[in-house]
Amino acid sequence: MPGRAHGQTLALLFIDLDGFKTANDTMGHAAGDELLRHAAHRIKEAVRPHDNVVRIGGDEFVVILENTAHIDDAAIVARRILLAFEAKFKLIGGSAVLGTSIGISSFPSDGADAATLLQHADLAMYSVKTSGKGDFRFFDPEFYEALRRELALEHELRRAIDTDQFVIHYQPRMDLISNRSTSVEALVRWMHPTRGLLEPQQFIALAEKTGMIVRLGELVLFKVCAQLRQWVDKEDGLVPVSVNISSRQFNETDIARILSNAMARHGIPPHLLEIELTESSMMGGGHRVLESLSQIRHLGIKLLVDDFGTGYSSLAQLQLLAFDILKVDKAFTSRIEHTEQGKILFTAIITMAHALGMRVVAEGVETGNQLRILRALACDEVQGYFISFPQAPSEVQSTLLSYAS
Repeated sequence: MPGRAHGQTLALLFIDLDGFKTANDTMGHAAGDELLRHAAHRIKEAVRPHDNVVRIGGDEFVVILENTAHIDDAAIVARRILLAFEAKFKLIGGSAVLGTSIGISSFPSDGADAATLLQHADLAMYSVKTSGKGDFRFFDPEFYEALRRELALEHELRRAIDTDQFVIHYQPRMDLISNRSTSVEALVRWMHPTRGLLEPQQFIALAEKTGMIVRLGELVLFKVCAQLRQWVDKEDGLVPVSVNISSRQFNETDIARILSNAMARHGIPPHLLEIELTESSMMGGGHRVLESLSQIRHLGIKLLVDDFGTGYSSLAQLQLLAFDILKVDKAFTSRIEHTEQGKILFTAIITMAHALGMRVVAEGVETGNQLRILRALACDEVQGYFISFPQAPSEVQSTLLSYAS
């Protein structure tokens, strides 16, 4: 490596041009080539005279800073490059705006050879990309280890879906007038071969990020319908099951057709199935989500808004989408026993939801005091650990029978 003989440090800057692909696609390849030439010129103008600038393909550049007395030298150069891209690029056919995301690795602390330094600078650049772009960041071994763990988990999750390593637990909702269960929510668990039973928060975000939530969601739906078939045959303590559907399932599949197929395969009447989706899924999906919701409603399936209050929807918008049940996020439930404002807000939600023909479920009920207050506020249903933890199918069946008696 250069610099080794003199005992001096070396820094490598990995630069990715933010916005280049869009400019290239909209303005054409000739303009894209011109833009790359201008970008390379700006980078060369920003670095020191003896530094090396290399384009390594596409819209990526590498700057090699030799003889850096201190790691801050690399930060100074990175800031100059960021500053150099603040002005528009004037081209023959118009103008364009580009930014830069820069990852930095240093020799010898981040690697003893060029390939390792390049890989680590690339990872540092990737961390910039994932947190907003237009900045620089030094290689962080902890980020590298976290990414390595995520990639390993991604591989394991893909295999888990292929081999069906999942089980469904069910958490009841309780009616506050009859004290009987009105429904159970299906909650997926991963039976990991070495780590045991994993909760949704340990893998659902990764499934969403990678798109595996589409296959996982369909798997869950068919498992729920199979379980419902068993309960229908037994007839004891039978209540509807609500299933969470992600925005990607709405946007990337024909979710209404999948629901119809799952019910048909197992002979499930539509009144025994409910669909939950969050506000963000509903409001961010556009026309496709609205069309799917209409199709699901025509199947005879009830629609529930999950975690209400965490998104940007209004109750009026929910009425237009003809939702049946409003599940209020646990953050609102926790406030009712601590502040008068919390009670007032929850009361307002209940009043408006009732006026729009929706029942209200309080999520995250964890204390008897919360339950008492919710009864006084005329909330319809409750769900949470105080009522029941999520349970395996055989256990929840016993719980439902106890409610019924």
